[in-house]
Amino acid sequence: MLQNTKAEKHSYSLKVPGTIKGKVLENNLTGLVMIVDNQEAHFRLIGTFNAYNLLAVYGVARLMGEDKMQ
Repeated sequence: MLQNTKAEKHSYSLKVPGTIKGKVLENNLTGLVMIVDNQEAHFRLIGTFNAYNLLAVYGVARLMGEDKMQ
């Protein structure tokens, strides 16, 4: 799909290299503790699928010009 466009390719991942890289440190009933963009963050969501969703949202926000997490 990208071969005939000038679009840039971006990706997010928990396991392999990507534009936005994350790592789950804890995944329990109190939420997710992750490293996103080399910063630790706590989210009140659980499950690996939510970790991917959070990376996707973070990646879109960064590509739209939002600042890194603080």
